[in-house]
Amino acid sequence: MAAGTASVTFRINHARAATNSVSAGMAKGLLEFAVHRGADRAALLAASGFDAAALEHEDGRVTFSQYGALYAVAEGLCADPALALHFGEVMEAMDLLLVCHVGSARATMGEAFAAINRYGRLSVDVETADGGDPFQAERSPEGLWVVDASVYPGGIPQLTETSFTRLIAGTRQLTGREFVRAVHFVRAEPAHRDEYERIFRAPILFGQRRNAMLLDPDWFSVPLQAPSPYAGGVLEAHASRLLEDLPPLRSRRRAVEDAVRSRLASGAVTMAVVARQLGTSRQTLYRQLKQEGTTFERLLDRVRRDDATHLLRQGTSVADTAHQLGFSDRSAFSRAFKRWTGRSPRSER
Repeated sequence: MAAGTASVTFRINHARAATNSVSAGMAKGLLEFAVHRGADRAALLAASGFDAAALEHEDGRVTFSQYGALYAVAEGLCADPALALHFGEVMEAMDLLLVCHVGSARATMGEAFAAINRYGRLSVDVETADGGDPFQAERSPEGLWVVDASVYPGGIPQLTETSFTRLIAGTRQLTGREFVRAVHFVRAEPAHRDEYERIFRAPILFGQRRNAMLLDPDWFSVPLQAPSPYAGGVLEAHASRLLEDLPPLRSRRRAVEDAVRSRLASGAVTMAVVARQLGTSRQTLYRQLKQEGTTFERLLDRVRRDDATHLLRQGTSVADTAHQLGFSDRSAFSRAFKRWTGRSPRSER
């Protein structure tokens, strides 16, 4: 495929948009990397549904669906099916992620691994298979298994590939040593298998039951060139504040946002209806949301506002946007949009 064209169409999954998100810094890094590899910036933004303004603040959030779309479109525009691996090789040099900085401020790779698990949601906020850490370590007679336990909506393999590559490329650059003994991927074997072998320099198995790397048992002991304790403390304090702003993965707030999105177009979005959908009473739901510092009305308003902005920037008409968000007519939607943003909905198109 020639650069500048894309064969992938990726539709945003609004039902999951609130629950799963990615840092704007990570999305911006992937965008810039794809442009460096030959993709046209405007075509990439248009095809993946991104608004460039949403990427300006690196601590901001974008939906996981948008990030998955960006990966899919970027692979086509760059004519590079191994783009995720190549992105992982350069992520450290691109100075992208707060999580990477916090991890680098630790004394050993083991301590950095713990920091990545603690603050990993700042980069990619998805659930895990067992509710535990996104990256899990298992010691065995063969060595140290590092398992990616994250559940990525849509099953896209790129995030695992980028994460594994980043971990290994960073350790290799730091020590000059090889730590990988084997790598297992859930995905079916792709045509570009040779790129996996080039990067990991170890046996690669596809079609496995989990995404995991087998490493030398002393990988956790690798020393890092940590910055000053003061700098590390500043980074971690900032990361902790950002983490507090993310709602718990299994919070009632997230469940309500998902339920609201699933019912918007029907117009039947009341607290009583959503409570029944969630298998609870209106009073109990009210109390649970109050404990999380919010209300049903506030969440409904937020979901409508966020989806309205996205739909309009995707080119959806004002009338269709109003219908998809459950408004009785265009006028009611226009009034709500002006209350949210101070602008007319036509200004977003």
